[in-house]
Amino acid sequence: MTTWKNGLDCCSWNGVTCDNVTGTIISLDLSYSCLQGTLRSNSSLFALRHLQSLNLAFNNFCYSSILPELSMFAKLRHLNLSNSNFLGLVPFEISFLSKLVLKIENTRFKILVQNLTELRELNLDFIDMSAVSLNSFVNLSSSLTYFSAVECKLQGELPPNIFSLPNLLDLNLEYNDFAVSFPKSNWSKSLESLTLSYTSISSKIPDSIRLIPSSLVNLTKLTGLDLSRNELTGHIPSFVVKLEQLIDVDLSFNNFTGVLDLGVFSTLKNLQVFRLTVELNLMYNSMNHTFPKLGTLALPSCNLTKFPPFLNSLKILRELDLSQNKIGGQIPRWFWDVGRGTLQSLDISSNLIEGGIQQFPWKELINVGLSHNLF
Repeated sequence: MTTWKNGLDCCSWNGVTCDNVTGTIISLDLSYSCLQGTLRSNSSLFALRHLQSLNLAFNNFCYSSILPELSMFAKLRHLNLSNSNFLGLVPFEISFLSKLVLKIENTRFKILVQNLTELRELNLDFIDMSAVSLNSFVNLSSSLTYFSAVECKLQGELPPNIFSLPNLLDLNLEYNDFAVSFPKSNWSKSLESLTLSYTSISSKIPDSIRLIPSSLVNLTKLTGLDLSRNELTGHIPSFVVKLEQLIDVDLSFNNFTGVLDLGVFSTLKNLQVFRLTVELNLMYNSMNHTFPKLGTLALPSCNLTKFPPFLNSLKILRELDLSQNKIGGQIPRWFWDVGRGTLQSLDISSNLIEGGIQQFPWKELINVGLSHNLF
C-alpha cells in the first residue's frame, strides 16, 4: 500500500481498479496487506458502492464478525475473505448479493472430499466447478446422505461410484453437461431421490445405449425420479412401474418411442407428480385407470387426439399440461369437472380444439394456456 498517498489519483494505487469510463472504483485487492484490527460498519470501505470485486484475504481481522454491510455491494461478483481471521456465522444478508460468483478449483475440491470423511450433506449448487475433474467424485465420503451440485458447469464423464455410495438418499446433479456410466449393479439401495434432468447424460454416448438402465429396478426405496430432457431413446422400460414407492416421476422431453398404455403406471398408488413425453396414440389404450393421489399431470407432445377420459377421475389435480398434442373437436362437458376445487394451472395450448370457452369453473385457477387452437 506504499502507493496510497494523498494527492495521487487513487486509480493509480496498487490493488485499485477503476472503471475506464466513470472513474469509479470497481475492484479492490487488499490481500497480503498486513491489515490488522476489527472491520467496523462505519468503515469508508462501505462507501465504495460500485465494487465488483473485493479481496481481503490473508490479513488479520482479529476474529471479528463478517459484517452484514457487505450486502451493500450490490454489483459484487467476486469476494475473497479467506485466511483473514474472521469468526462467526456468515450473515444471511450475503445472500442478497445475487451477482456473486462462487468458484471451486480442482485441487481445492480434491482436498475437500479427502478431508471431510464423515460428511453427511454436501450442497454445491450454482458454484462454478468447471475446473473440477469428475474423477474427484471417486473420493466422496461413504457417509454422504445428500449431495446436490445443480448448475455447476460440471463436464466430462461421471464415475459410476457416485450411484453406489451406501448411505446416499438424495442425489441432484441437474443442469450440468456430462456423460454417465450407470452402474450395472451395486446401486445405493438407500437412494430415495435421483435428479439428472438437463444433464445431456446421453449426448456423448452411442444411440444403442441411450436407454434407462435396467439396473434402476433395484432402487426399491426410490420416491423421486427425474431424467427429463436428456435425449434418452428406446421404449420406456416396464420395470419403472415396479418401483412402487415412486411419488414424483419426470421422463418428459426425451426421445422415447413406441405406444404406451398409461394404465401400467396405475400400479404406482403413491404417484403425485407425473410428467411424460412420448409419441403416443392413446386411442388404442385402455384408459379405465385411476391415480388417486395425482396432483400434477404433464403429457405434452404425446400425440393425443382427444381428452383422455381417465382425467375425470383426478379429483385433486392441481396442474394439467396437455399442450402440443393433436386434441381436436370441442371440449367435452365432463372436462369441466376435472380438479374442480383444486386446479391451479391448465395448459391446452397448441392443439386443434374448436368451439367456445365457457366460464371456467376452477376458482383456484392461476395460470391458463389456450393459444394456438381453433377457437
